[in-house]
Amino acid sequence: MLMLEISIDQELKVGYVKSSASTFSRTITIKNEINIDLDVDEKVIGVEFLGFSCLNQSEESLSDVAPSLKQEYVRAVLEAQEHLLIQLKSHAD
Repeated sequence: MLMLEISIDQELKVGYVKSSASTFSRTITIKNEINIDLDVDEKVIGVEFLGFSCLNQSEESLSDVAPSLKQEYVRAVLEAQEHLLIQLKSHAD
């Protein structure tokens, strides 16, 4: 099992949380701010945030902008967001 790999570019203010070593198949984009990478079995392998300003998602906000988004994808975004926020805070201290 892959440990989480967190990549942050402070200059561009983007972050990526990789949660699986599975082979990439496709990407789901939410509001042009969040990309969810999926493998061939439609399992989440990573979540990309295209700006730190979008690190304020909630289950409700994701449901509002993407009502058909699977619950497992919503959970993956929220978990990735939490890990990025923790990492950013630890770099700020």
